[in-house]
Amino acid sequence: MNFEAQIVKTINWRRKPYGVISMILYAIASIVVFILAPKDILERDYLTEWFGQYHKPFLWLNLLFILNGALVMILQNSFSFKTIGGVKMTDEKVTINQLSESIVYNIQEIVAIRLYYYGYKSYWKSWGKGTQNFITVVDKQDKECVFEFFLSSYAHKKNMIDQLLSFQKRGIKIKLDYLNPPNASYPFDTDFVELKMQDRYQNKQVQQTL
Repeated sequence: MNFEAQIVKTINWRRKPYGVISMILYAIASIVVFILAPKDILERDYLTEWFGQYHKPFLWLNLLFILNGALVMILQNSFSFKTIGGVKMTDEKVTINQLSESIVYNIQEIVAIRLYYYGYKSYWKSWGKGTQNFITVVDKQDKECVFEFFLSSYAHKKNMIDQLLSFQKRGIKIKLDYLNPPNASYPFDTDFVELKMQDRYQNKQVQQTL
C-alpha cells in the first residue's frame, strides 16, 4: 500500500483585509447597480438626484467594485491553497516533508492517526475544494505532527482510506472528524465503513491525547 499527497496551506482570500473590503464593496455596489440604478424598480432616479452629472461615473465605479468582488471569489475557488510539501505513507513508515522540515515515523512508533476530513476536490460540490483535510500523527511519546493535505479525486480518497485501514490492521488507532458543513452527507459516508473508529473528534481542544 502506498499513499502520497501534497501538503498544503489553505489561503482564505475572503478573510484577508483585501477580501473583506472587496466583499463589502461588492454588496454595496450590487445594491447600487441592480436596485438603485434601474428606474423602473423604485420609479425614481436616485443616482441622478444624489450625484447629478456624476451619476454615470459613480455607476461605472460600482461596476468595477462588482468585478473586483467576482475576482476575489475566483481567487478563492482557484487559488485557495499553496503547496508547502508532501507526505508519503507506506506499510512501513510515514514520511512528512513540509517547508524545510522532514519527519519520518516508522509504523512501530505510531500510536494513533487522527483524520479531519473535509472532502476531495470536486467541481460538482460547492464545499469540495480538496483542502482543509488534516492528519495528526501521534507517537508513543504523545508528540503530535499535524499537516494539511490535498485530495485530488475520489480514487485518491479511496487510496487514503485503504492506507488507513492497513494501519488499523496493524494496531494503530484511527480517529475521524468531519469538518464539512452540517448539511453534507459525510456522516453517512459508506467509504469509511471498514474503518473501526471508536469515536469521532468534534473539536481539537476537547481531547488532545488518545
